[in-house]
Order: sequence, then C-alpha cells, then structure tokens
Amino acid sequence: MWASLLVWPPSEGCFFRSEGRERKDLDDEKVRSMSAGEGFPAFPLSNGRMKNLLVISVALLSIAVSVGAEPARRKYLVATERPFREEKLGKKSYVRFAGVDGYAVELSNDEAKVLAATSGVRYVEPDVERFVSAMPPAHLDVRQRTPWGITSVRAPSVWFLTRGEGVRVGIIDTGMDLGHPDLQAAYRGGYDFVHNDAVPEEEAEGDAFGHGTRMAGIIAASDNGFGLIGAAPGVSLHVLKIFPKNGGALTSNVIRAVEWAIANKLDVVSCSFGGETPSKLEEETYARARRANVLVIAAVGNHGSWVRYPAAYPSVVGVGAMDRTHRIASFSNTGAEVDFVAPGVDVVSTILTGRGRIGSITLDDGTSLPAHPFAYSRSGAVTGIPVECARGNPADFPPASAQNLALVLRTGPPVPEKATNAVAAQAAALIVVNSALDDMPMRGSLGFADPRWPVAVSVSSQTARILRAHGSSVLVDSYVTDYDAADGASMSAPHVAAIAALLRALRPDLSADEVLALLASTATDLGPPGRDPVYGYGLPDAYAAAAAAVPERMPEQKRRRSVGR
Repeated sequence: MWASLLVWPPSEGCFFRSEGRERKDLDDEKVRSMSAGEGFPAFPLSNGRMKNLLVISVALLSIAVSVGAEPARRKYLVATERPFREEKLGKKSYVRFAGVDGYAVELSNDEAKVLAATSGVRYVEPDVERFVSAMPPAHLDVRQRTPWGITSVRAPSVWFLTRGEGVRVGIIDTGMDLGHPDLQAAYRGGYDFVHNDAVPEEEAEGDAFGHGTRMAGIIAASDNGFGLIGAAPGVSLHVLKIFPKNGGALTSNVIRAVEWAIANKLDVVSCSFGGETPSKLEEETYARARRANVLVIAAVGNHGSWVRYPAAYPSVVGVGAMDRTHRIASFSNTGAEVDFVAPGVDVVSTILTGRGRIGSITLDDGTSLPAHPFAYSRSGAVTGIPVECARGNPADFPPASAQNLALVLRTGPPVPEKATNAVAAQAAALIVVNSALDDMPMRGSLGFADPRWPVAVSVSSQTARILRAHGSSVLVDSYVTDYDAADGASMSAPHVAAIAALLRALRPDLSADEVLALLASTATDLGPPGRDPVYGYGLPDAYAAAAAAVPERMPEQKRRRSVGR
C-alpha cells in the first residue's frame, strides 16, 4: 500500500508523496453540500482523483479497524502547495501559519503517511522541539577555573604580592597522584610511611578515592591555563602518605609524619583525617610541632557532632565546613575546638588522573548550577525540560519525561533502579534531588558500566528549587576528567592551610602563634559576635590578613567624596 510513498529521511519521520503522483490544486475543486450525518465532503472528482480518495479512505478505515487502542499521536508540520483547507479531510484541530504555506496538526504516524500522499500536500514532518542555546561551562581540560572556595577566602586578591613562594607546605594524607598535570610543578618530595619509601604515590584502587590528591589541588594546583588553580600555587608541596590502600592510618604513622615535618622544617601542615580516640603521645607530638614553629591545621570531621582528633588538640587549628552561602555544612562537627570554617561543600579539585567526573546544569541565561554525576553514568550534554517524576518508580514517569529530564527524589528505589526506569521511559537524563540534605548533591554510583545508562546527576534541594521555579529548558553536562567535586571538612582544612602559607610568605618572621592570631583577628565573623562553637572565629580572609600583615605593601584606599557637601 505504501510502495508509492518516498519516506526521507526515515530517521526524522518526514513523509513525501511519490513524484509520480498527479499533483493538482485542491483549492480549485468546488465543495458541494455535505450529506446529512456524513463527516466527509463530496467533491466533483475525476476517475483518477476518485481512485486516490478511495485509497486514502480505505487506508484510514483500515487503520481505525486494525488498531484496538488509540494510536500514539504527535505534532506534525504539513507543507502544502498553497493555503490548504485541512477541514476538507475532516480535521478541525490545527494551527494555520500566516506567512508560509502550511499548518501544524496532531496526527498518528499512519495518518501522517496518508496525509503525505494527498494531492496538494508537499510533505509532512514532525513538529520537533527547539531548546535554549545554553552552553555548559568550558571543560577543565581546555580552560582554567578558579574554584568558588578559592575566591571565597579571597586568595586571588593577594596574588599580586605573593602566591606562597618559598613556603614549605606538608599534606599528611593518602598520598598524591605524582603525575597529575596540575600538581607536578608544586611537588618537592615527601615520604610514604606505609611502604617506607620516598615515593608517596596515591594508589588508584582502594578506599582513598584520590583524597590526598584533592587536598593538594586546593592548596597548590598550578596556574597553567587549564584545570584549576589552587589558593597558594607558588608553595613547595611535600606529601606524607600515612594511609594504606584500604583501611585507616595507624597513629604511629601519624606521629612519624609529624616528626618528618618538624625535621624538614615545614611551615604549614594540612591534616584532613581524624578519629574519636585521643592519643597522649600523638598530642605531645603536635604540641612539639607548634613549638617548632610548624602550624598544623586539621579538619574537625563530618559527623554532625563533636570535634575529632587531631583537630581537638589545643596545638592544632580545627576547621569546619561551610557552603556557598556561608552557612555551616549540615555534616560539619562543631564545638569549642572549632577555630575557623572554610569551603567544604561541592568543592572541585584535582583527582587521580582520568578518575574524575564533572557535572553542571546551565540555565538559558547562562547561570551554571552545581550537579554531581553518578559513577558509570553516561557522559555528554543533553537539553530538555525538567519533569517531576516523584520517587522514580516505573509509574512515576509521565509521557512528558520522554526526551526530557526526569527529576526524581532521592527516596524510594535505589538510584540504579531509578536510572533503569528512566531508560524505559526514554528520558534523556536523570536528575536525582538530594532531598535528605539541603546544601549538597548526593554522591554515588549506578553500580556497573552499561551503555544504556542515561546521563545521571544529583543536585541539592536548593538547586532543585531553582530548576522548578525556572520551569523551562536547561542543559545538563557530564564528562570524565582529572578533576572532581566532593564535600567534607577535609576540603575545608587545606583552604585555611593555603591562607596561612600566603601569610608566612609575606611575613616569614612571624611565629606559628602569630600567624594564627592574625588569621583570627581578620576573619569574617559568621556567627554570634566573637568566637563561637559553630563558626569559630569565622571565615579566613586572605586580603584582610595580608593588609594587617604588610599594610605598607597594600594599595592605598581612595577616599570617597562626600555627596552634597
């Protein structure tokens, strides 16, 4: 029946009549009066046209009889020879165009084929959607980015004075990817206390997940035109590995690492680890480091409770985590031992080479919102409208989710099951809302590699509210890279360590105690006036600290003119 039709291109569903079919202007036909009760007009037709009409009528009748359920319908564009009256075929629900010969109408696939064969119709094609021309942020392998945390502590504002040159910074952690292109310039050696050698390489497999490499990037990622830039990119970085491939670090190895820092005259040491049980010998070692002028800065922990050790020791500076809005992170430990807070939510940094994933959601005005890709999800950029799909059960996906972005809550089925249901619903991407926490996306995995997985990311409840209020098309981007986003007080400690390093570069004559006092007196107070158990002294301010340390080297402040005087 359809042998006389030319369908081109098949993938786009655009139907054309055969070039051999007779084409005459249907508007030249005179419409006669309709018979009572009939829904199709009678035409004065030639034998050839009568044959065409009979073929069309039989085709439409056969479609109606053969299909038990209502066939799926979609929007089509119909191009005609000249303004064509669709009601001649009994259709009334259509949209006519004012300046072009054609109209838009809703049809089944078979009806579209029949219409394409009608004299006076040039072709029929899908009424496809168009989307905003949003562009995702440039990928980190081609353009350098200054992370929000580095800007938040105002480190770039003092780079005209120093970037930390001459200061020796130690990272006691899981090691580091010594071949990472953004860290090689800063690395000056170290030690592996697990394998007892001078190669503190971070192991690709195991529990670490690139933890030490993340800390190194926050402090010292190079200013090289790609990737990220750290808060103090000029420092000399020394890496002290205390964590094995799996499991925790022995306190004995922590003590050995601190002793190495003292013996090698490091200026600042960052420790993003902790435990519940204090150790008298460990505490004595940290106290000795302070007396040796080594400023040790540690994360308070991520339990939403009391401060862990070593951050709880009097000789160690304890740092909690805050989000982009300067609120304390929901997971950050609090207590009298908190000295400062610093960025610790959705912090992008270096990761083991090729093991990172970066995601984003871009609105039509260019606003970029943070999103975290799930491990094993598909990479790529997709555009669509966020569609509410409740908890992500099969019945929760409405027809509108097809080729759009399925917005699901964290609760309900596991994320891999949600992703499977999104694939079945033909959603272009899956966006999981971390409804358990307001300020951060969910970190997780789809469990295994599968080419059918969609682009799948998680967003915070804050971001989800923005998407719902936006109500129009957005762009979701996800790609594999040498960088990754993470949350935790672990990310906060190196921010403060980097600011301390900048101060020590500006004033090498200051003791560790004096550097700490300078940071405390110039920090931005975020809680009740003065030091408090949630924010400590507040958020360190590199510019304010530098201005207090070397006022004679700072630009003069221009005096404002009085208005109306």
